[in-house]
Amino acid sequence: MKYIEGRSGNYVWLSSAKERMGCGPGSPLHHARPGDCLDKPVLVTEGALKAATTQRFLTDRYIVGNSGVATAHGEIVKTARRKPLEIAFDNDSYTNPQVARALAALVRLRRSDEVRYNYNEKVRIVTWDRSIKGIDEALLTRALLQYLTVSEWLKQLSPECFDQAGEQLSLQDRKEAAGRLRYESIQ
Repeated sequence: MKYIEGRSGNYVWLSSAKERMGCGPGSPLHHARPGDCLDKPVLVTEGALKAATTQRFLTDRYIVGNSGVATAHGEIVKTARRKPLEIAFDNDSYTNPQVARALAALVRLRRSDEVRYNYNEKVRIVTWDRSIKGIDEALLTRALLQYLTVSEWLKQLSPECFDQAGEQLSLQDRKEAAGRLRYESIQ
């Protein structure tokens, strides 16, 4: 990636399918410190810069950044195989149905991988003050990070986001979240 004067957007990939004779970069994962934390929990966030910033603060994690919430899920799952997975995408999964759906699709793929390779490690959704967009900003402002289970995360989604995420997840996840919602409304 590099900055190009006058171009819009946060990142310009080293290659571009839009350029004459250009090629697409694919959807590579950025490994913030490869080889350094291979036995640690894997935290995934959006983008190389967020991954690098996060690694400076959370040195006890293996940090990877993907190029968007719906990309490189297979690579993420493979990188996190037999390790706890922490998903720290931007905080818009609560209000953006497409983001909630993509996050849930990653969780579903991880659960399938657990069955296929016979392991059971925690999956947590990392969240923070919702007025802060990304984990990099949250860490830089010393916001409190919360590590939610999938059912705790589902419980906090808007109804439209819950529906989109629920389409991707197991019946068990939906029942747990719905049960908690009903139980809390009775209290």
